[in-house]
Amino acid sequence: MVFYFISAPVFSTKTPRQLLDFVMARMPGPDGKPDAEKIKALAAANPETTRQAAWLNARPVPASFAGVDYWGVQVYTLTNGNGEPTIAKLKAVAGAGQLGLSDDELKAKPDNFYADELKERLGQGPVTFDFVAVLGEPGDPTNDSTAMWPEENRKTVKLGTTRPSF
Repeated sequence: MVFYFISAPVFSTKTPRQLLDFVMARMPGPDGKPDAEKIKALAAANPETTRQAAWLNARPVPASFAGVDYWGVQVYTLTNGNGEPTIAKLKAVAGAGQLGLSDDELKAKPDNFYADELKERLGQGPVTFDFVAVLGEPGDPTNDSTAMWPEENRKTVKLGTTRPSF
């Protein structure tokens, strides 16, 4: 089984059609720029498409691929040895902690700084992530990847530690 993770606990859209509309609204026009009115109209008609950007914009830009948590925004049903199901979202918690950049630090970085930083970091040793299951609670949405589960006081179960291959 393959799991896809992103650096936010919510995705930008909840259906394939909405994803296509989201991407198309951001396509550059003849002037080389996206049409701001199309983007505003899509957001007004689909406010859930703004949740991911709002979450990301409320945090510093990550300083490293290894210094940010990653979420599987889909809900999975995990079954224990007794056959008892539990709904969960999966999360990879950065062993390096949350490493963010200030606006000035970001401006001073070259466009490809993530690749360079990761190469340097891996030269010093492995990158690790704790793989955890964020357990569902009654009332949690299970079919909308734009809906965030609150993480405060949320029960999690550590499933293991991984050293991803980059």
